[in-house]
Amino acid sequence: MSNTGNKKGVKTISIIAVSIICILFIGLFISKNVTQIKAEDSPTARIIENTNYKNWESGDLSTAKSEVKSFLDKQKGTDKNRPYKGNKVWTEGSLAALDKAYQSSLAAESGISSDLSRMLLIETVRKLETVTVLGKLDPSVKSLNNFPNTDGQYELEYDLPTVLGLPANKKVKYDVMFVLDWSGSMDSPIAGLDPAIPRFHGKEMILNLSKLVLNDYTGSRIRIFGLNSPTRNNTTINDDVNQKGFLEKVPGWEQMVDKSFEKDKTYNEDNQVGNLEYVVPIMEREKNPDAIPVIVYLSDFQLAARPVNSLTKNVVTDYKDILTRFNNIPVAGDQGPIYIAVRYDHSGNYNPKTGLPRWAGGAIESPGQTGTYNSLQDDVVKDRKFWNWMAVTETNRTSTDPHAVQASEATTTFMKLFTDSLPVNPSRAYQADLNFGKYSYVASSLTSKNNPVLTSPTKKSLTIANKNDGDTDVADSGVFKAVFDDTTSSVMGTTSTLGTKTNGVSFSAPEYQEHNSPFKTLPNLFHPYTEAAIEVYKYKGTGATTSATNYELNQTIVGSNYQLYSGKDYALKDPALSSLKYGASLTKAQALKIVSTRLGVAEYNKLDFTGSGASSLTAATHKVTFDAAKNVYKVYAESNESNVVVEYYEDSTNIKLKEEKTIPGIIGDSYTIDPLTEVVPDFDYVRSEGAPLTGSIKKEVQTIKLFYRKSEVELKVYFKDEDGNEISPVVTLLKKPKEVVDLTAETEVSTVVKAITDDLYELLTPPDDEKNVEILVGENERTYIFKGQVAIGATNEMLFKTGVIQSRDQELEYASTGPFKLNIADKRGRTAPNEGFKRGQFTINGSLSKPFKHEISGDVLKDAQIIYNNGETDHVISDKNGVEIYSNKTARPQTNYELELANQTDKKEGLKLLVPKGSGAIKGSYKAEITWELVQEP
Repeated sequence: MSNTGNKKGVKTISIIAVSIICILFIGLFISKNVTQIKAEDSPTARIIENTNYKNWESGDLSTAKSEVKSFLDKQKGTDKNRPYKGNKVWTEGSLAALDKAYQSSLAAESGISSDLSRMLLIETVRKLETVTVLGKLDPSVKSLNNFPNTDGQYELEYDLPTVLGLPANKKVKYDVMFVLDWSGSMDSPIAGLDPAIPRFHGKEMILNLSKLVLNDYTGSRIRIFGLNSPTRNNTTINDDVNQKGFLEKVPGWEQMVDKSFEKDKTYNEDNQVGNLEYVVPIMEREKNPDAIPVIVYLSDFQLAARPVNSLTKNVVTDYKDILTRFNNIPVAGDQGPIYIAVRYDHSGNYNPKTGLPRWAGGAIESPGQTGTYNSLQDDVVKDRKFWNWMAVTETNRTSTDPHAVQASEATTTFMKLFTDSLPVNPSRAYQADLNFGKYSYVASSLTSKNNPVLTSPTKKSLTIANKNDGDTDVADSGVFKAVFDDTTSSVMGTTSTLGTKTNGVSFSAPEYQEHNSPFKTLPNLFHPYTEAAIEVYKYKGTGATTSATNYELNQTIVGSNYQLYSGKDYALKDPALSSLKYGASLTKAQALKIVSTRLGVAEYNKLDFTGSGASSLTAATHKVTFDAAKNVYKVYAESNESNVVVEYYEDSTNIKLKEEKTIPGIIGDSYTIDPLTEVVPDFDYVRSEGAPLTGSIKKEVQTIKLFYRKSEVELKVYFKDEDGNEISPVVTLLKKPKEVVDLTAETEVSTVVKAITDDLYELLTPPDDEKNVEILVGENERTYIFKGQVAIGATNEMLFKTGVIQSRDQELEYASTGPFKLNIADKRGRTAPNEGFKRGQFTINGSLSKPFKHEISGDVLKDAQIIYNNGETDHVISDKNGVEIYSNKTARPQTNYELELANQTDKKEGLKLLVPKGSGAIKGSYKAEITWELVQEP
């Protein structure tokens, strides 16, 4: 409701609200027939309705904003300045508050800023107020926004009823002229009018007002003019009603009014300024000296031109001048003339090329004139106590006029407009007393446009006075602002009822006492308290410390009254961040105290808030405002902790033995490293390098290197032949680093050496430091190199068959039971013997080293020979020179060879004994000795 100029106790009714509520009902119906589908990991949207708003919530800001915007869009009317004015379901103040919270949320950042915005939206939705339908005479007080402004003020608007049924003994008389613009444009239908032609639409308003004036104000008169010009720019004014004079309350007066609107009237060209110039002189001449002159002008106010020779200035100036002349008509008493303009606002009022009013910017009609239809009428009624105007709009035309009403509400609004302009008896006064139980008001904080009246603020009560008592007071607009000054803390989102239901309207005159009525509904106002939060950002360690981009969020602290509402919770809460009054400031010292309390001293000391970079980024103070998204105090910190790093190395190789250890601490704190407790399995501590073992933690990371030796290391002793082949398993000795070892004194080693040399090997190369091996950390290896040998063995005995002494040669066959074999063991190298002899390369020679002798007499068996046949050739073993039995020049891998010289199965090959005739054989046994010679080849 807007109250401007001379309106008194206005009670505005808006047609557009009917359309809004219809849309809302449709929306509610649809929502009950739609199944909400919830996507996985996505919160289900909840449409805000009057059935669920008190427990509505949303788990994320994006969903909350979407639902609130959708809800608010459905509630808006056509008034650009006050889009929620006249809403039939929700109070304007609660919708405006939600809109304010929504606009705030658009600037929210991620993190707690988003959560605080979401919380504010939910709190505001839950405190929406539904409209209470009031009676015709019920006074009302409403808030234009349930949130205070930046100065902590609430804008309040009150509406006092107009008492239409005035007492019959009133002596005020009115001479009312209804001036009707019956030009061509007023004969065209206007969308939404019923009847559609303005001429017949105005009839209803005229008839209703005429009844009020003639019935309730004895001696009053009315006169109707239907004016036009025969041609455009013609100075002649036609009056198609031709009433001839004022009409009093006489029998049949209603029929006379009705006859004025017969359909056979002609509509010609317009001359709106000329219309007033036509009727004002008549009012001057014919008005009742005891009556108050009233002109009600119904027109589209195109203000078309007259001939140039009769245009004294321009149409706009002439319009204002003729009304000034009307206002100067003398009136008995303190009451002056009354002028009410009713504009029919349609598309024909505007220049199709420029969109401006027909009269604006014309070279002839109004040279140099600018403005709007609204500004034109505002200029006219300004400073004139009981003058007013209204605009009847087409239903298909959006109007932002604060005086605009839709056609269906025109008569009701017109009647209130007129009665608000009526003078009242000086003894009559409207006075509304509002008692504020929880609000206190400082002196001069409560102001109204014209006539503030304030009771003592110590009583926590407020009196809004709206008095009309002749010419001693100027009418008040009815719009007030009150500053909240309550010292009691309150959680963000809680509300307190404005006033009480026991306070009513008081009328001073006894005859109006019957109209006293209490305020049935009073707005709920949000206390100007809010929640805040602190975000602690920690330097990442790289980049300029003066750039916020090089910091990352470390901790978030919210107020104790932070509400989760299905969203993200925060573990750290502090009461000092709750119930902060708008405009209050958090200082850096306060913020750091909160951080220290919530994080704890140990964690707090890890952060350096005084570093030059961090300190420059943290604001000295942070002002708390309504805007929840901005109530986040960002505190920046560099690290106040550093590390001592302990590294573990092998002393001689610098090989890292295990992962380093980091010891965190606060800069300046002392530390001590005890090497004996820094254990590395199987190693003994030796020394340290780098930072001292005892010191204090510095900003720069300090490194201590600890060096170790292995507790026992392995000494591996290898035994190999000339080819590098192991001929015995490795012997592993466990020794300490830096120890000196004599291998010849190590039993395990000497035992193996002896076993190898006993097995056809000769020690060729012992380790160079065999008697003083120094043990190192790491690998320790030593090797014995042996030269392999070759050996031959033979069957100990061979027997031949018994012969007979005779005078011819005899061959005696091999007679031993088992075969006669030569066995060769060859352990020489295969590839690199020092002398060039390789395994498998050898020759066997046989020689009769002792001749056959009689075992008793000792006589030699002359010329006896042992013959070996290898299958091809006989080889005679007869003397000490020997004969080659076997030879091989090719290296072979085998280490053992067996040569069978005789057996019992193969009589043609093998060994035989040849006893020649004349050998001097005698009876008895003879024995001889064969020597087998093994020769290395090649």
